Amino acid sequence: MRATLSVCLAAVAVLCGACGESAGPWPGAPRTPRFEGPRLDVMADQNNAALGYNGTSMIKGFNPTNPQVGDAIVVTFYWTGTSNTITAVTDSVATGGQRTYVGNTYHLVEYTAAGSLSIATYLATNVQGFPGGYSGSDSILAIGATFSEPFTDGGMTLSAYSGVAADYASALAAHQSASDSASSTATVGPGAMLVNSGDLVYAIALGGPPAGVDRPAGFTWISSSPSDNSMATDGEYQVAAGDGSVNPQWTWYFSAPSVWLATELALNPAGSGNGIVFESDWSTATGRGSNAVTDGGRWPHYDEFNGGGSDTLLSVVAGIGPSGHNALRVLQRGDLLSARVQVDNLVPQSTDYYVRYYMMNEDTSSSGDHIVTVDTYQYPNLTYVRKSSHPQGWNFVIGVYGCGYNYPVGYWGPDQNSFDVDTLPQPMSLGTWYRFEYYVHFTDANHIQVHPRVYDANGTLLYSDADFQQTDYGSSGDWNGSQTWTLASYYAAGYDFCVDPTYMSNFSMGNNGQQGAVDTGLPWYFAGVEIRSDTWPGPIQ
Repeated sequence: MRATLSVCLAAVAVLCGACGESAGPWPGAPRTPRFEGPRLDVMADQNNAALGYNGTSMIKGFNPTNPQVGDAIVVTFYWTGTSNTITAVTDSVATGGQRTYVGNTYHLVEYTAAGSLSIATYLATNVQGFPGGYSGSDSILAIGATFSEPFTDGGMTLSAYSGVAADYASALAAHQSASDSASSTATVGPGAMLVNSGDLVYAIALGGPPAGVDRPAGFTWISSSPSDNSMATDGEYQVAAGDGSVNPQWTWYFSAPSVWLATELALNPAGSGNGIVFESDWSTATGRGSNAVTDGGRWPHYDEFNGGGSDTLLSVVAGIGPSGHNALRVLQRGDLLSARVQVDNLVPQSTDYYVRYYMMNEDTSSSGDHIVTVDTYQYPNLTYVRKSSHPQGWNFVIGVYGCGYNYPVGYWGPDQNSFDVDTLPQPMSLGTWYRFEYYVHFTDANHIQVHPRVYDANGTLLYSDADFQQTDYGSSGDWNGSQTWTLASYYAAGYDFCVDPTYMSNFSMGNNGQQGAVDTGLPWYFAGVEIRSDTWPGPIQ
């Protein structure tokens, strides 16, 4: 069916109405997902849209009805501009005239521009912190964007979907965009994209000046597609019926020099993923700054603890990681400066998971830095790496004492008699990449056994449970009948470690500014982070 998108010049009301908008659920859309076996069917929930904004911000609510808590929200912004000047995407609710920020993370998925128009699509998964399904005049969830430069016309389309995988890295299956110019009838789209059965496919097109348009076959219209004198939009979705490719195409009936832009993305259903719950290879950008260090927002927490100064410890370096990947560079600047990236709530509490990352150390400070932990502030629950360095090499221990330190079984390290690198018979080499993997197994709700594996750059296994020894191995005095415990023998005897499960689903990396650390100005590096729910991650591809 050919549809001519209408033009409206009415003033925009930010939360309660805007020109060319319609709101509400798709016809027959359920309020909660339905289950079929272990995985969820993806279903459309709420949507809304508005056009006619100008200035340096825009915001729109899901009025009259909120999406469900746990939904995935896709929001697309379109505006007059030639670069992505969006500096922040946030969500909030208004109650009693006061707006409260909710704090869900919106990741940039795609941006493209053509002529004087721009379009950018963001994704938030497992949204929380608002009354789900609520209908009323207050407490409506609203999404907004802040721009660094003013625009003369703009709008946004927001849509929510239930049954999508909860973690961003697991949810986003594929995405791409395309744009070009045309002066007459043109059949266009973002291109063919491979999807799996059950994936949610979201597609949106923008044309300017506005013109009649034929919608893509096999898709369902997102019933919020505003237009005005500058631009027209059309949003669509479908749930893939089988494995294969999708190729949404719009036919625009342009009659003058015009531009078109189109974006598509695919979202995995909950329970259908490949076991990956988080991954970061710092491929978004290089250098300093939040976008590079957080890998495009994959790490919601990024802090430089520098007392308000300009010193920064974290940056991204191109191509020096394993297989030519980028790497996060962390500087040693003594005990007055620290920095971290952290992601929270990766898996449900007291749930097993696997961790992989690569590390290369060039620092020579011997202070014992807590640099990879489950949580910056709650590191006693599990410290994956506490490193100590020397000009001839370095070593590390893991720490597990979430319910109080217990000598000599609070720290464990490979082939060592103490935490002094000078006593190591086999120090790890400076300037060399190593692969670290861990299996964190819950024996009950607040006890774990952690199984580490360390590999060299060629993939040779160097250390595992049998190589991780108690502190002061052979000289500590007996603890429960032995002073030569390894993790292997400790677990075989039925022992485990007490932890606070509240923090065990988090993951943090950086430099804790360990007391006594020497300001060497030398770095260490991280690369290829992957956290899974199903199996050992193995080497990066």
